[in-house]
Amino acid sequence: FSALIDVSIAHLKYPDEVMTAKERDEFREFRHGVGDVLKDCVRVVGQRVALERAYALIEAGIGGTQQQWQGAEAALFAVRAMGAEVSPNEDTVLPKVMDMLARFPPHPKLRYAATLVIGRYTEWTYEHPQYVAFQLSYIAEGFKEREVAAASAQALKYLCQDCARFLADHWRDLLGFFGDVAAAGTLDDADVIEVSVALAHVISAVPAPDTAAAIEAFCMPVGQELGALLQPAALEPAARRPVALLLDRLGAFLRYVHVEDDKSVQLTTQIVSDAWPLAQAALQRVANDAKVSESAAKFIRVLVEFYSGVLRPVMPQVIDSVVLAFQQSGLDVYLWLARRIIS
Repeated sequence: FSALIDVSIAHLKYPDEVMTAKERDEFREFRHGVGDVLKDCVRVVGQRVALERAYALIEAGIGGTQQQWQGAEAALFAVRAMGAEVSPNEDTVLPKVMDMLARFPPHPKLRYAATLVIGRYTEWTYEHPQYVAFQLSYIAEGFKEREVAAASAQALKYLCQDCARFLADHWRDLLGFFGDVAAAGTLDDADVIEVSVALAHVISAVPAPDTAAAIEAFCMPVGQELGALLQPAALEPAARRPVALLLDRLGAFLRYVHVEDDKSVQLTTQIVSDAWPLAQAALQRVANDAKVSESAAKFIRVLVEFYSGVLRPVMPQVIDSVVLAFQQSGLDVYLWLARRIIS
């Protein structure tokens, strides 16, 4: 089985030739199949032996030129695939892998793969918090490269989810960083949502009395921008995507933030109360726009499912707005939302 690990990793290497879109999809599916084989190998030979084989191949791979990145990248993929079978308390090989990341040559495929490794082992990082600062810095650097930004957003979400207690004191820095990368335009909409979820996890870990200030610092600018965009009686086409993204950002944050102190609960209640009229305005202005409608429906679903007590006094308005939007547009998303409200 030790030999099978080497053979499997060899099959994970990207080919030298440029692949078509269909070939990329097939290769991606093939790699995940090989990843399942590697998990079985870990169960048989043990995590230390399996990780050591991958580590040796990474070390050999980063000693080559930038044009020979495939070997190290394949071994990194193997380390990530093995993650489900590796204990968070593994202290022999993973520290060497994490220490090695700083020595990687500046190749986007290697940074992408390494960033996903960090994201896969955040439960391990929780048990080894001395790596949090380095990993956060490594992830942040990845946002500067468009090819790596999606991996960075995913890794940041998991790092903030599993290691929030170690990041809580840095919520202002994270919020400022998020503002910078969002303004830079290197993130796709899905990546922006991932980072919003990451911030929600960190802010949930901020100790009182600073929790309320952290929630306000995230939500208020989003709400103000959304209100300004929705102020005109008719929503301009150019404003529709930003409105949808802002609803998604606020909805993702409110879905994952959890607070218990009285001040934070009161503030969150006020934010939700103020947010419903914004969602209602979006429905009234562009109920027939599929993208805005989907974002507004998901946002209202978060309010109904997680803040039902706050929304109860205006529930008749919510139902009437959803019915009217469906009558105007005929979009299925309003039927989906109606089912969520009823259930």
